[in-house]
Amino acid sequence: MSNIKAFPRQLLMFGINDAHFYSSTIRCRTGCGEKMTTLKKKWLVPISLLLVLIALLVYCVSAMLGYPASTTTASPSGRYTIENVRVGRIFMLGGMAYLRIIDSKEPEKVYRTPLYDTQSLDMRTFEDDAEVGITWIAFEKKDKAFVISMPQWEENWLNIFISNTPYEILEN
Repeated sequence: MSNIKAFPRQLLMFGINDAHFYSSTIRCRTGCGEKMTTLKKKWLVPISLLLVLIALLVYCVSAMLGYPASTTTASPSGRYTIENVRVGRIFMLGGMAYLRIIDSKEPEKVYRTPLYDTQSLDMRTFEDDAEVGITWIAFEKKDKAFVISMPQWEENWLNIFISNTPYEILEN
């Protein structure tokens, strides 16, 4: 306790008035950084939430792109592998899937459709010189694009992340 009493006396030895020292310290602690602290606190929660949501979105989309196929078939020529990938475990997308087409001559290239409702799924394959695909979904070999003619088609906001291939929706 003697050290606490001696501290202001030591300041007086250097010509520092303890009342002035304490008042300037308090003023600096509350006045100088108060606005900055308030601004930091004001934006800290919204920015943190935004970063968490972005990280969650990146994680979920990455997980969806890496899901194993629930159904795999080969095209009639054997050149293309057609995979149906269900994504119902994330974002409450029960009954949703995308089609993944892999060209055996270029296996590093994977073509993905936008998300679709699996109730309309029919995995019967077809292939000709211009297209390969399943019922309702055709992949144009030359243009590397999908033509989708599913009944009751609905866009999904996740399509911008899932589909990496141009696509055209035909009305039924």
